[in-house]
Amino acid sequence: MDTENEFLETLVDHFLANIRRTYVRAPEPESLSSVRNQAKKLEEYLRSNSNHPTVAAMIENALSKFEFEEDQWNGKMRMADELRQKGNGCMQGKKFRDAVREYTYALEWNPMDSKAYSSRSLAFYMLGMDIEALDDAEKCVEIDPKFSRGYLRKGSVLLRNKEFAKALETFQEGLECDLTDQYLNRGVR
Repeated sequence: MDTENEFLETLVDHFLANIRRTYVRAPEPESLSSVRNQAKKLEEYLRSNSNHPTVAAMIENALSKFEFEEDQWNGKMRMADELRQKGNGCMQGKKFRDAVREYTYALEWNPMDSKAYSSRSLAFYMLGMDIEALDDAEKCVEIDPKFSRGYLRKGSVLLRNKEFAKALETFQEGLECDLTDQYLNRGVR
């Protein structure tokens, strides 16, 4: 039984380390999925082997920490979404500087939000701040290479700066993600 307890202690320690690694930064979806799966397995083990009080307490403590971190993460994502929506409202009202501010706040809460980078890129573009617009478009594509709007933003900046070959290539890359995007199709013509 001691060997099993040692194994479980190691497993719980590994789980806690994964929680710390995952939630300290903006986690990748795969990392979140992995930690959530580990939590489910520990819960299943706890239900089927609750006759070991020390092990049960250790697992309950680890699951409690996981739930806390998960709640914190979900709160951050809700805040980031709210701020991005405020930025979208500013964009609709053509308040581009205010939009940049709101998207920047959203990115402080979720630095892996490709939509916020894309939207802030557009706001910078509308302000004539091409360097910043290009930086955000490239970050958007880096975070989510399947999100066609990142390519649209990047291609638009390149086009405005008369980098026609690079713009065309970028629009074509975006079309690989979404053939129906009318703006990307226009950029290719």
